[in-house]
Formats: sequence, structure tokens, C-alpha cells
Amino acid sequence: MALTELTGNLHMHTPYSDGEWYHADIAQAALRAGLDFIIVTDHNVWVDGVTPYHSSDDGKRRVLVLTGEEVHDQALQPQSNHLLVYNAGREVAALAHDPQQLLDGVNAAGGLSFVAHPFDSTAPLVDYDPIHWRRWDATGFTGIELWNYMSEFVGLVTSPAAALKYGANPELGIKGPRAETLNKWDELTAA
Repeated sequence: MALTELTGNLHMHTPYSDGEWYHADIAQAALRAGLDFIIVTDHNVWVDGVTPYHSSDDGKRRVLVLTGEEVHDQALQPQSNHLLVYNAGREVAALAHDPQQLLDGVNAAGGLSFVAHPFDSTAPLVDYDPIHWRRWDATGFTGIELWNYMSEFVGLVTSPAAALKYGANPELGIKGPRAETLNKWDELTAA
């Protein structure tokens, strides 16, 4: 059986939380980028009923649009413990105050859960505090987000000159998953 590689983005937001584009606009950008699928994970809201397939203008390509949820305790300061939730079939943000209860609820619903940006970058130029995962004692998550493009990008923005440089040419600084994230992945998969 031949395998088919699909390329997608599993962590993005709309104006329902802190994004700028709605699902249809993101789908068109995904088509232009050559993606096969996207999963929109707004903060603490699960948007149901989104049109699942969007086609390119010429009708030759289409992208699958799914929704999940990025769940976190909004009262927790500093922010931490963001969890990407897929296929839970319902909003689970009410469980955010306790990561273990959240993970148990997602698993009971048959969903999948991935620790979001487990080792986030600091971005002093834009007053951005890193949003790490701190509750490694919580069990039952499906996996971890190995690479978060935005987390890596904000870590590069250390001066106005760096913002211009990497804003115009992000490929000059964006290299891939952080070493500490890969080390955590190795630790988790060795167990």
C-alpha cells in the first residue's frame, strides 16, 4: 500500500479568540500555501459547523478544515498549560482549571490532546511572556506539539532590526523544533 503525505497546520486561531481571519479566509491562505488540511484551535471555544472543504478558485485543489480547541485556564498567571484538543465533540474549556481533569475529560470523550508550545520563547521586544507547559505530572495526553512556528519566531524578535530582518525573511531564523522540546519528546517516548 502506497503512503500519501499530507501537509497541514494543526494550531491556528480566528477572531473567535485571538486570530485575525475567519475559517474561510484561513482556508484560502492554506490553499495558497499548498496545505492539504488545517485544524483551527481557538482559545477556550470550540466552533462547530464549519464548512469542511474549501476549494481553490480553479477547482483543482481543496483543503480540509477541521476545528478543535486550545484550552487553558484564563485565570492562571502567568499563563501556562495550553492544551490542543481535537475530536472531543464538545467544548471542554470548563475543565481548564485542572489539567488532569481536562485530560481525563478529553480522553473520556474520545478526543486527542497535545501539549501546546511546551517550551515557549521569550519575546522581550513585544512584551510577550512565554506560555510553557508546567504540569508534566498530568498524564494521559496524546502527544506534544513538537514545533510551533510562532513560538520560534517571537524568540527571534530581540530588537527592531531583528523584527524587520525576520519579518521580511523568516526562513533566515526559523530552523525547526527546539532542542528542549525534542529532548522532552525523547524522554516521553522512551518511557
